[in-house]
Amino acid sequence: MWENIILTATNFAQAEVFESQLQRLRRARVLDPEVLTWVIPDPDGQRIGSGGATFNALASCLPKGVDFDQKTLILHSGGDSQRIPHQSLQGKIFASLPAPEFSVFESIYPVLSQIGQQLESGIVVACGDTPLRFSGQLQLPSQDFDILGVGYLAGLDLGTRHGVYQTEKSGFSKPQILHQVKSVWQKAPTDLLKRFCNTDHQVIIDTGVLIFQGRSIDQLQNWTMEYNPGTFVDLYSQLLPQLIASPFIDFRAWIPEQLQFFHSGSTREYFDFINNSKQTVKFAVPLSEPADSWVEISYNVDDNPKKVDDQATLFGQSIYQWLRVNSHSATSIWPHEEEHSLWNAQLFPVHREIQDDNLGLSADIAFPNWYLDPDDNWLKSKRLSIREVMKLADRHKIFKNEQKIEAEALASRITDRIGSDSDFRSDLNQILTPEGSHVLIDRLSKQLTEVENPLYQARLHKVISDLSDKMEDDKLKKQHLELAFQKIAQSVSDSMVLDQKNSSFKKNQFSNSKTITVKLPVRIDLAGGWTDTPPYSLERGGAVVNMALLLNGDYPIQVQARWLNQRIVRFHSTDQDQQLEITDFDELHNRPRIGNALALPHAVLLAGDILSVLNISKTMGLEITTSCNVPMGSGLGTSSILAAGCVIATWELMEREWSQEELFNQVLYVEQVLGSGGGWQDQVGGIVGGVKLTTTESGIPQHFSVQQLALVGSFAQILQERMILAYTGEQRIAKNILELVVADWLSRRVDLVETLNNLRTDAYQMAMEIQKGDVDKFSQLLVNYFEGKKVLNPQTTNPQINRLINPDYCLAWNIAGAGGGGFLILLAKDADSRRLMEQYLIDYSATIYNWDFANGYVVDSLP
Repeated sequence: MWENIILTATNFAQAEVFESQLQRLRRARVLDPEVLTWVIPDPDGQRIGSGGATFNALASCLPKGVDFDQKTLILHSGGDSQRIPHQSLQGKIFASLPAPEFSVFESIYPVLSQIGQQLESGIVVACGDTPLRFSGQLQLPSQDFDILGVGYLAGLDLGTRHGVYQTEKSGFSKPQILHQVKSVWQKAPTDLLKRFCNTDHQVIIDTGVLIFQGRSIDQLQNWTMEYNPGTFVDLYSQLLPQLIASPFIDFRAWIPEQLQFFHSGSTREYFDFINNSKQTVKFAVPLSEPADSWVEISYNVDDNPKKVDDQATLFGQSIYQWLRVNSHSATSIWPHEEEHSLWNAQLFPVHREIQDDNLGLSADIAFPNWYLDPDDNWLKSKRLSIREVMKLADRHKIFKNEQKIEAEALASRITDRIGSDSDFRSDLNQILTPEGSHVLIDRLSKQLTEVENPLYQARLHKVISDLSDKMEDDKLKKQHLELAFQKIAQSVSDSMVLDQKNSSFKKNQFSNSKTITVKLPVRIDLAGGWTDTPPYSLERGGAVVNMALLLNGDYPIQVQARWLNQRIVRFHSTDQDQQLEITDFDELHNRPRIGNALALPHAVLLAGDILSVLNISKTMGLEITTSCNVPMGSGLGTSSILAAGCVIATWELMEREWSQEELFNQVLYVEQVLGSGGGWQDQVGGIVGGVKLTTTESGIPQHFSVQQLALVGSFAQILQERMILAYTGEQRIAKNILELVVADWLSRRVDLVETLNNLRTDAYQMAMEIQKGDVDKFSQLLVNYFEGKKVLNPQTTNPQINRLINPDYCLAWNIAGAGGGGFLILLAKDADSRRLMEQYLIDYSATIYNWDFANGYVVDSLP
């Protein structure tokens, strides 16, 4: 990567704006945080040419630590831009482009960065006025040169408007070759270009990108030391011919095959490039003096401000003709001895009492009043030419105001597309300044009060969080991310179908002799996981195939609940060897903290109606004992299934009646109270036995459809003989991965959206193949599922987990749940391969669990 990036600027005012732009690019992570950046204005605003600017920049930076042996990028970004005047205000290199590039800098920098990554040392000089793009990986065919000019194959017409390399040989169409340069021509006529074009009548356009190495660096250093400050030197027309002619310099040209070069030498060409169909350019410019003054400049897109005399036009009309029609002399707008051009014409009145809202490029196509009727008031007014306006422009104020305008426009786009799959994070890169970010946050905050859909509100909060992240405001980032998740939790609550009134329990039925024991299986997911997770499931609907399992011949999860004949609530976890006794029932209304083994039964009480039941009696209490014979962080859905067991046990104690859907939703509610989030597939997987496809449609409330999948005898036997369930030895915390995936869904990360949609589709396909007993397609879908999880989050797996997967013995594999540790599910190629695979796993310290199909949970009640 570059060690130094140097931008040249027209004057100090433009340099100040460039510094702000570079800070924006750092926040956007376009620039590497380690690279040193310098903005060097031409001395005293003089025009010193691209060569003079190169020497001035190097001479200015050498005392600051820049060395000729370092990798340095010099971008020439000053100049008047007379043919596209509004670009002069912010500099041609930061001329606006459509998203996702936003500026010429952001177009050319990725191309130049690929070059910089391959150089060991050297200086690259480039023009900042021409967008470049490259699709693919740019690869230098060789570094055997002193100077390399990056070229672009184009027709003769474009060649007449640019510098062109003439090579020793005319067969220069091969991109993998560095061509020896014989001459360089600047805007040569067609007849000359025909003498050395190729058989397709193409020439090598000089893109303005020059790579200096070896002996050419020595020459640059000598020229820099000898340079007389303020002297005009053009790099391309004056210095390149000298370098080509030197017998000691090896000058080559290279034509990257997939390089795209965009010429925008006029306002019309620039507007065409950015897909702007307007015929009139109109922009207001604040002036640095007199204070609070401004000028509105307007002209036709086909007017060329550089054209002189009879060719000089204004709104497509000859300026001379316009003067004659209105009985004005040429001296009224050209009072000095200067070229008679639109650039020099004092046409534009100076206004006072500046209004920030009026500044910037406008879509208004109306002719100005002074053009339609240049009366005596106009004639006597203080008027400026475009050239004078560019010198007096308050560039920093223009930049700040443009940031505000862009932020306003972006806020409107975000609001209009908040229900779409648009990822707005790259759009934020254009307004990463205090001015732009403040306006966007203000507008989106206002929108939050007007939008009723909590999922849309969640997305708006996430946009503000993403913007705050880029602006390095950690406090605001965390605040709005938390608010986004709160809105998701609100949507989950709205989606639940709960009815807690259907209970036959009476207060005189308290009995400390009644004990409920619930035994539950674990689940493994085979397809569609993550699509059950809000907010995706609420917005698109979910589809999951999973299977309930016994482990080592027993139910691995158990919950026991009983009434106590004393005023106490006791939570006891046998596997974690923890116990909590609460005598002050008011404490039960405090939100439990996730991560504590006893938080889950506490959340079950808080989410249900059992607390009100306990308050009926002033002498009775409750004990809930949990046991989970599975390692923590297993990925087998134990937390949600344990929550389901607690809900079932307490509902049984209260003799409550319920439907499966109510139970599924109640567990979702418990997890929202607990703050762990998550979807519905875990509790469904443990509550409903066997293999099943569970689906929900989009919308609120959510309704569940559970389809039992009948296994043909041979397929069930294949699973029992060849499927391995192995504990990797690594725990994982699903919430961390869950938060990352949900946050990326809120931002609509493109590959994540596509993957989730594919996972949902694959779940239906998996259900079909299971019922058909197609082992090969089952295996392929299982591997696809594993790969999809990795796309959603790279933490799904790691080198330690990957080494446990041995394709020599297995047809398919998957990691249970969110991944990052826990259990692996592997399908061996045959019975012998299973034995070999199990030994392989044991050798790498994995633990093999025997498994069997489970028919669901069981409840025992003791009076």
